Parts: sequence; C-alpha cells; structure tokens
Amino acid sequence: MEHPQFPEFEQCVTFASFPSSWHERLYNLFCLLALYGLPLAAIIVCYSRIFWEIHRQSRDPQDDAAS
Repeated sequence: MEHPQFPEFEQCVTFASFPSSWHERLYNLFCLLALYGLPLAAIIVCYSRIFWEIHRQSRDPQDDAAS
C-alpha cells in the first residue's frame, strides 16, 4: 500500500487490501490461531505430558527402577 503523500514509501498492512470484510476476518482468525492458538496448544500438551510422567513415576518408583 502506498502512502498518499510519499509514493516511494510502501507499508505492508491489511487495511483495504481484501475484497470483502469476511476475507479480512478469516485472515485475522488464521493469524490469531497460527500465532497464538497453536503455540499455546503445543505448550499445554508438552507440559501436560511432562507433569503426567512426573506423577506416574512418583506414584510407584520401584516399578520404574526395575525396568
């Protein structure tokens, strides 16, 4: 998108660059999920598995030591 007073200045923005408002909403939803939702889900899954493994090993340490 070009600046009206400075044509050599270009900026990467989504303002008025989509054909309709639902395209922009879909883009914003995708960005929200890709940049926030998916990393948060990965962190939750990883920490849950870590805590589950710690909990499992702390319940009966003799079974894990023998194997």
